[in-house]
Amino acid sequence: MGSDLSQHSEEELLAELGRMKNQDNWYFFLGDAEDRKKPDFSIVHKRYWHLHHAIDDGHIGNLVAVPEDFSEAMESTFEYDGKPENGERLLRAYGFSKIENPFMWGDALIVYVPIKCVGWPRLSLTCDTPEIKAQTQDWVKNSLPTRSNNLPSDWSQPNYMAKVEEYARRNGLAAIVTSDFGVYKERWEGASISLLSQQVANSLPKHYRE
Repeated sequence: MGSDLSQHSEEELLAELGRMKNQDNWYFFLGDAEDRKKPDFSIVHKRYWHLHHAIDDGHIGNLVAVPEDFSEAMESTFEYDGKPENGERLLRAYGFSKIENPFMWGDALIVYVPIKCVGWPRLSLTCDTPEIKAQTQDWVKNSLPTRSNNLPSDWSQPNYMAKVEEYARRNGLAAIVTSDFGVYKERWEGASISLLSQQVANSLPKHYRE
């Protein structure tokens, strides 16, 4: 934008300020508004999305710059007082990128639980793309023990982590731990790991909680 601000409308100037605050760090997608009077848009930080494939379960209105016709109706969800296409145009002007086909958490998740007595941990893998999920499902099926009679005697939390890290490294993926193994009442609890391409991982901005 040029130095002569008089050449620009108020909307353009506000959008420029919004882009400066948002720094291209955010995604949006249109919610299912068929039964609502106003369209709603989910807004999520890029790093949070690629690791969790869900919107943040918290209010983010003070963290992002949105046009004045948007209001945070619930956690990370904003209502727009206007037509959906106008809302999309305004969000793009403020530096948001649209997710065309959201690959939501339930679709992205693989949960691996070896058949063993109560107390053995579960391994939750969130995959960033359908392709990574399909590839990882095959790997889990063919490379991890699934029955108690073929679990190695030393099978433990480090074994899980080492195998996931090796698999990720071999396939050009980043394995980012979002919830580590823990112990509850002398029992191993599960871990959550996100799998995404190393290139995408390297490009992600720092999350506001970090």
